[in-house]
Amino acid sequence: MARYINADKLGNEIKDLPEQERIELMGIYDVIRNQPPADVQEVKHGKWIRQDGRPEAICSECGRNVVYQVINYRWQFENYCPHCGAKMDGKD
Repeated sequence: MARYINADKLGNEIKDLPEQERIELMGIYDVIRNQPPADVQEVKHGKWIRQDGRPEAICSECGRNVVYQVINYRWQFENYCPHCGAKMDGKD
């Protein structure tokens, strides 16, 4: 699996190193900085805010209503928001 980093943050951390270490790492940093940017999107995390007595919930990220699905005679909802794509795991 690919691993993405923030090249600007890496550069700032290198700048804070002692001079000899900074000189040793600047060549590596130049190679990283000159790579084309990856086409990635940050993962949003949210949670469903349930509506009492109603078959819907509100996404904590985009605020839109989502109707529950009935599966095996129980109300259930997706583990992601179909409107904004937020992963519904309740994490920050």
